[in-house]
Amino acid sequence: MSELTILQKVYKDLKYSSQRFSKLFTEMDNDFKFVQGEQWEKEDVETLRKQGVKALAINKVKPIIKLITGIERQSKSDFVAFPEGKEDGLVAEIATRLLKNVSKTSDVQRKLSDQFKNGAICGAAFLEPYIDYTTDLINGDLKWKKISAKDVYLDPDFKEYDLSD
Repeated sequence: MSELTILQKVYKDLKYSSQRFSKLFTEMDNDFKFVQGEQWEKEDVETLRKQGVKALAINKVKPIIKLITGIERQSKSDFVAFPEGKEDGLVAEIATRLLKNVSKTSDVQRKLSDQFKNGAICGAAFLEPYIDYTTDLINGDLKWKKISAKDVYLDPDFKEYDLSD
C-alpha cells in the first residue's frame, strides 16, 4: 500500500470512530460538569432567574466520588511479581523490588488514582507511559501521562473487552 492510501484509510477510520463516539464524548463532558455542580439546564436557570429565584444545586454526587476515590487510595497494594516455580523465588523478589522502585520514581500510584477518579466520573480513562529525558539524557525516567478518554479513538465495532479484536 502506498503512503497516501494508508493515510486516507487512517483518516477514514478516525472520522468513523469520532462520529460513532461523539454522543459518548458529549455525555462525558456533561458527567464532569455534573460532578462539579453544574446540574441545572441553562434554560431552567434562566426561567428561575426571571422569576427572581436562584437555582440551588445540592451536589450529592461529588461527596460520593470523593468517598470512593478515598477508599481506592487507602486500599492500594504494592506491585508484586510471583514466581512460576520454587527456583524463580529470587528472580521474583528482584522483579518485585524493581517494580516498587519504578512505581516510586515514576509516581504511578498518583496517576492511577487520577485515572480511577476520571473513570468513576465518566466511565473511561487512560494512562500512557513515556520516557522523560529531562534529568537523565541517556536512560531517561519512566513517567505516566493521564489521557482524557476523548483523546483516545477506539474501534467502535470492538467486541472484546481488551480490544484485541
